Amino acid sequence: MPPLVAFVITLELGALYVAMPGLSADLASNGVNQLWTMDIAGFLMAGFFITLGNLGSRIGHRRLLLIGAACYGVLSLTSAYVSEAYTLLAVRLFAGVAGAMLLAAAFGLIGHMFPDPRRRRAAVASNAGAAMLGLILGPLAGGVLFTSFWWGSVFLISVPVMALLVVSGPFLLPEARESEAGPIDATGMFLYFLAVMPIVDGVKVLTADRPSIPLLPPLMILFGAGFGILLVRRLKRRPSLSLNGVPRVALAATMVAAAVMAGAFLLVSQYLLSVLALGPLQAGLWLPLLGVALAAGWRLSSALPARETGAIAPGVAVAVAGFALLSQAGAVGGPVLAVLGGVLVCLGAGSLLAFGVRGLPGPVAGVGHVLGAGLGIAVMGAAATNLYRMSMADVPVPGAAADMAEHARTTIAGATDTARDLVAGAGTDLVAAARDAFTTGLSIVALAGAVVLLAFMAVVLGAARRRTAGREVKAQPSVR
Repeated sequence: MPPLVAFVITLELGALYVAMPGLSADLASNGVNQLWTMDIAGFLMAGFFITLGNLGSRIGHRRLLLIGAACYGVLSLTSAYVSEAYTLLAVRLFAGVAGAMLLAAAFGLIGHMFPDPRRRRAAVASNAGAAMLGLILGPLAGGVLFTSFWWGSVFLISVPVMALLVVSGPFLLPEARESEAGPIDATGMFLYFLAVMPIVDGVKVLTADRPSIPLLPPLMILFGAGFGILLVRRLKRRPSLSLNGVPRVALAATMVAAAVMAGAFLLVSQYLLSVLALGPLQAGLWLPLLGVALAAGWRLSSALPARETGAIAPGVAVAVAGFALLSQAGAVGGPVLAVLGGVLVCLGAGSLLAFGVRGLPGPVAGVGHVLGAGLGIAVMGAAATNLYRMSMADVPVPGAAADMAEHARTTIAGATDTARDLVAGAGTDLVAAARDAFTTGLSIVALAGAVVLLAFMAVVLGAARRRTAGREVKAQPSVR
């Protein structure tokens, strides 16, 4: 049952990558709304995971799983039939809380059902494998559903599975409680929400939109930063998630790997669907290769040295090579170059992710993975959208109303939608300009991703050298 939860959540996420252009066109979503639709649930899962896990220790992990399954199923069903972009965001926000219930309860049940450390590690590994399988099959499932029905059908994937959990869970799963449960830190969750969401939204609006009040995004970032300081102080005084003793390099590797993996999925999927104009099913046949590469990188990581530099360097090198290839994808041509670049990024990220997750406690690894993926989508997606908007700022849209012209200059999906209502020549020119603008942004973001990975590797190497030098100094006999 726990692996089924991980599988269906990542399956829905993978399907959403394929459905996003159609969803955005139907709901008239701007660039910021598109990004929030992709990552808002992940941010909520990361922030609520630990405290809801502690809640499950008190009321029972099976009960928490059943409540989460019922809520997630209803919210997914609602997502399929919404007609406004902001309504969908609100529903996805609550789906993130329900998803946190599911994942936290699944981890708790694994710990209870497999008390032997070796069997527990195998169960956690099977849970991770199920999540990767969902990410592999998600784009294909999304392509089939979107081609056969409509974009909302991708949210219906989880409904029968959640119904199955609610009906069969009481008979197949044991109840599990802990006598020494952690604190229910509702204040900490509230502070997390007030810290992370304004900062992320401020960054998105600042880079991917044209705010009507120019000072609003910086003020949102400062507002979130203030609550972030309060959150850090609270965690030091009364930690609901103590990071004492948690390997910082492993946590950073987990978040960086998840960020570049999610960012690569986003960029490659949008390139296939919006630049090359592949159908959802065609794109769904290419994108699973990225998931396969992620799983392969995870498996191959066991052959790498255990020390930090030896375990991290190969994954970083492969991912950097992938970003370099991805930066060369053009507005014309086939999908091979972009997909190959994405495959290499995910291959390296899988190796890096495996190193990080193996060095962390299960809950911390889960939070780091989900939060890193959300940040990857937010930052890389916002940067690509901003670069697109800058390139399209002076592109004429003859024959279009002012709002439609602005829609075309905001996202490539908007340009494609606007071009349908223009005369043949003007529509063709607009789509060509939009594709050039998107690929320019894609190239810059991919190169920036390579630079960030190299900087991360430099920091790890520097820290390793300082630790080695410190040990050597301590080993030297003191001279009196």
